[in-house]
Amino acid sequence: MKLYQIEPDLSDEKVAYIDDWEFTHWPKPESEIIKNEDGSFSVSLESNFVPLVRQLQNLFSSEEVPSEGTYLGEAVLIGSNTPKDLIEGDFINSRRGLFMSKKLLGTFRDHKLPKNLFFEVPLIKRRKRFDNYGYLFFPDSGDDCETDVQFVKEKKHSILCVSEKLKVAITKAGLEGCSFEEIK
Repeated sequence: MKLYQIEPDLSDEKVAYIDDWEFTHWPKPESEIIKNEDGSFSVSLESNFVPLVRQLQNLFSSEEVPSEGTYLGEAVLIGSNTPKDLIEGDFINSRRGLFMSKKLLGTFRDHKLPKNLFFEVPLIKRRKRFDNYGYLFFPDSGDDCETDVQFVKEKKHSILCVSEKLKVAITKAGLEGCSFEEIK
């Protein structure tokens, strides 16, 4: 079976991608600006503060991942284009999931997938909000060779791949922002 690594297409320099997270439902840290002896400034954060990105990564770090539907926050987009169907920004748990539109999710779900969870993640770009996006996460790196999404070991990590059948379905559906590279 031919497999293709799927990644967001970043060939256009104006592509929209996730750059940050909003704190709407997460507590903001107490902070204070301090002038140092050398005239420079530092920011002092409350003790035991864990940055939001680290909090998100911690949600996915153990075998007990959050249940489907858990609020992860709102992702802030950068780049001058509108978001495509596949978005760059998988720093939550690198290589075990994809940020995608619900339209792309539908195409994925029409195929045989390993165990997966979908978390809705609204995207914010300036004052505009895109609610039809989320994070598709595969809790197991899986050894199931009978699915249309598989993980292929590459040196120190696994890469997420799709079957030729799923690649063709994505292309025929006119979904944008997907880049495929055949795995040999």
